Amino acid sequence: LSLATVYKNIILMVENGVLVEVPIEGQKAKYELSKDDHIHLVCTECGEVEDRPHNSSADALFSSMREEENFTLRKQQINLYGVCAHCQEAKAS
Repeated sequence: LSLATVYKNIILMVENGVLVEVPIEGQKAKYELSKDDHIHLVCTECGEVEDRPHNSSADALFSSMREEENFTLRKQQINLYGVCAHCQEAKAS
């Protein structure tokens, strides 16, 4: 299986909605399966990306956009950047 074939298949899966690209600042392109909307917690120390479901605050923001701004959301992608618990513990010791 050639690398070109892999890339072509990734593009095809993105075009068909099977995969979505997850742009992470300072990192190469990442892809994940299309799934329920969620938030990415990105560690600026180790680069780890953790998926978290939307909480009530995110849901309130999206609701506000729909109702107050008369804006139809088609896709939400939120990346929050900070330091993960593991890296915080490593720095503390």
